[in-house]
Amino acid sequence: LVITLILSGCQLFVKPTLDRIVVSADAETIKQGESVELEVKGFDKKNKEMKVSKPTWSAEPDNLGELDVNGAKAVFTAGETAEGKVTITVTSGDLSDSIEITIIKETTSVDKSDLEDAIQAATQLKQSTEVGTEPGQAPQEAHDALQAAIDAARDVLNDENATQAEVDSATQALLQAIAAFEAAIVPDEEPGPVDTSDLENAIQIATQLIQSTEVGTEHGQAPQEAHDALQAAIDAAQDVLNDDNATQAEVDSATHALLQVIAAFEATIVPDEEPGPVDTSDLENAIQIATHLIQSTEVGTEPGQAPQEAHDALQDAIDAAQAVLENEAAAQAEVDSAVQALQQAIAAFQDAIVPDEDPEETMLFRETFDNVPNGSSIRDTSVRSYLDNPGAIVDISGTMNVYDGVLEMSSQRFALRIPGLENAASPVLRITVKNDNGSGGTVANLELAVGSQYSSGGTEFTAHGTYPITDNQFQVLEIALNKDYTHTGILNFRGIVNKSGTAGLYVDTIEVVDAGSHQPGEPGDPDDPGHSDPTDPPPDIPTEPPETIDDAY
Repeated sequence: LVITLILSGCQLFVKPTLDRIVVSADAETIKQGESVELEVKGFDKKNKEMKVSKPTWSAEPDNLGELDVNGAKAVFTAGETAEGKVTITVTSGDLSDSIEITIIKETTSVDKSDLEDAIQAATQLKQSTEVGTEPGQAPQEAHDALQAAIDAARDVLNDENATQAEVDSATQALLQAIAAFEAAIVPDEEPGPVDTSDLENAIQIATQLIQSTEVGTEHGQAPQEAHDALQAAIDAAQDVLNDDNATQAEVDSATHALLQVIAAFEATIVPDEEPGPVDTSDLENAIQIATHLIQSTEVGTEPGQAPQEAHDALQDAIDAAQAVLENEAAAQAEVDSAVQALQQAIAAFQDAIVPDEDPEETMLFRETFDNVPNGSSIRDTSVRSYLDNPGAIVDISGTMNVYDGVLEMSSQRFALRIPGLENAASPVLRITVKNDNGSGGTVANLELAVGSQYSSGGTEFTAHGTYPITDNQFQVLEIALNKDYTHTGILNFRGIVNKSGTAGLYVDTIEVVDAGSHQPGEPGDPDDPGHSDPTDPPPDIPTEPPETIDDAY
């Protein structure tokens, strides 16, 4: 029995040995230039996981990409022009395992819809316009020029290898040819009838308004000078209406002028209701915040202090606001103006506070588009020399024009290479954007997609999240980038609605910083103060003195 127990105990202390190794990858198919993460794990005879000692990695063939090894883990990055299959093999002693990765060619779809529409419009125009010199006809040379432009556009449309730039150029050339053809059509000898219906309606509205509004200064009345101005505008409009020789432009101008005088007359009508009590709560809160700020900030030039002139300017603003607050006759407009002036003084004082000598964040990239010639497209490689970062654009899907330093993204997407992004400890994107449908409104459900590769779909297309853009005024989004995807060193941008590219997104400035110890929330986290959500309402001014200045603003 003793001998049996001794032998059993010896078996318990036998050290397990590595029986097999298994290599795995997070993807088995990647595109040119993309990376795949690999890992090798070891197991004993009982299928318990063991450490793999000194694994050796290799890629065959070795000319399709680069293999970056870190012990039991590795990253394989396909070459920009690589295509085919590569076998990744891991060896540890007498054990080995392999996995095959397929590299596929990056394909960029070319949008030819605008070119097709232009060809259809040009063909219909040519067919519906006779050859000749009579009104409504166009001369033979105009027909020949338009047909040549249609044929050239069809050649590009039928070319399977045509690039987006070639398609866009062909579309623009055909649109110019259509405009030239339309200009060559012989006009009618007699102009068409003048439409005076809008002018007649405006005269009727103005006449009813002046008749229904008494002269005076009581509620619902308008002063005599307002009556006189509106009557003079009615008389002038009636003269144009009665002029048989008046052109359409003169009629339209008279209509516009009368509508403006109608609006001015309505603004002079004395309102029926008495104004309510003046609300001074915002002014009181602003004075309280400014007073606390000036008391808690020492005078000086050391970090955290503010110079004497900044203290004096803020105190003057507090005194002016206090004077308005104590004025019982102050109107609501005066109170609101005092609030705005004091808030601006508070902001100026905070800007004057001496910052810490050691800033927390490092600027990695900044693009303003300010130097790009107005109306130029950054798709044109000759224009990119005007960018703050001429070599940053990795790729771009279509035409993107810059107007007054603002990039109109249209329905396109583009990717930028950000220096130092892959090594940043806390990378943060700050992008100034707005939603504008071109008519003063907004595009419904518009979002900004931020990706890690030049892509139109997949995980890399929204690697850093999607963000709703709801305001037609510029706003700054601060987005903490997902470090799982910053190793690419690339950021891809596109405006989308339900995952499809759409127009309406405008970009003013793009900044990427390494925030150091200052870390905004994860992408898309609305609960973190570092995440700017354009749908969030502005913060209320606190009614109690804040504990710190940061609590106030």
